[in-house]
Amino acid sequence: MDELKTYLAELDEAERTALALKCGFSLGHIKNVSYGCKPCDHKLAAALEKNTNGRVTRKGLCPNDWDMVWLELVTADTDKKTATAEA
Repeated sequence: MDELKTYLAELDEAERTALALKCGFSLGHIKNVSYGCKPCDHKLAAALEKNTNGRVTRKGLCPNDWDMVWLELVTADTDKKTATAEA
């Protein structure tokens, strides 16, 4: 959640509110997620990754189960590790 907390700290209140609206969640809920008071919903994680241009990631927001939800990320990680090992 640190990447979300850091990202939110870089925004002013109007920008935080706009982000929340784009994501379809309240700013209060997003702040609670950033502080670890609430778990991150998978829909929120995907919306935040999209609306922060990847600065906040699904993997960072859902560290315990991202690999069960977004299988394409597992494949991408495997491909990167294979390419690095072959280089």
